[in-house]
Amino acid sequence: AQSLQDYFPLKLFFANDEPNPRSVATSTTLSYSETYKSYEQKFLDYQKQGEYFDALLENEIIPNYQKLKGLKQTLVDTLLTGKRVVLQVKGFASPLHHTDYNVNISKRRISSFVNELKWDDPSLTSDDDLRKYIDEGKLIIEELPFGEYATNPDANDQLDSLNLSVYHINASYERRVEVEHILILPDSAAYLGASTTYFNAAKTSMGSKIKVDFPVTNLGHSDLTIQRIAVSCGCSIADIQQEVLKAGESTVLRVEVDTNELAHGKDAKSITVFYNNGLSKRFVVLLEVE
Repeated sequence: AQSLQDYFPLKLFFANDEPNPRSVATSTTLSYSETYKSYEQKFLDYQKQGEYFDALLENEIIPNYQKLKGLKQTLVDTLLTGKRVVLQVKGFASPLHHTDYNVNISKRRISSFVNELKWDDPSLTSDDDLRKYIDEGKLIIEELPFGEYATNPDANDQLDSLNLSVYHINASYERRVEVEHILILPDSAAYLGASTTYFNAAKTSMGSKIKVDFPVTNLGHSDLTIQRIAVSCGCSIADIQQEVLKAGESTVLRVEVDTNELAHGKDAKSITVFYNNGLSKRFVVLLEVE
């Protein structure tokens, strides 16, 4: 039998502007399998009009989709042992639309993956479904909707060049969610939970300071000790109000990003909190310096 780690990183791909085209919604009622079937009907168009799309289809799009069913069963098997599982799901978008719109697309893409886990799957060999574990906080999904903030600069964004901005492999690769397995913990172990792990500061004037408070809670049943906080560049500072959290206790991670230290353009700044001998949690501030 495969271990849970064998399925990661899992990359799941989407057609342009899917799911729910021309929408500013941040969630969807569709599962990933439904969005994939819609994409599948367009594969021929992408193959005809998109340079190198065949390689992406054969090496990434189809194999990753085929991993989904095995992942769901292995998640159930792992959770049945009484463990807590934490997944991090990063959402991405090609740069064809405007920045805020693309963040919303990436949120909908993450939502479709969460729906995929929550929906009943008659093929699972256990009576337990994953929705129960999500509702009970045993399966935790951390969402990081990057939109186009982490897009490859080679991805085209020109409406008059759809063969490049929609169909080309460089643009098609950006339309994905990327799922990583972060932790498998005993249910009693300390775990640093947060209602959100990202903040979208959007367009920000050069010289301004972005200040964000991230509320965090020890969701385990033993003490949690903050050991250090790492930031991705000298532009950021971060501190936590309380370094030792008993079970159920909460505090605030305070983050400040000084845009004087940054270049113009889109960026994503990371803050990583390390605790209890090797465990960590990542927070992200998204911004566009004008």
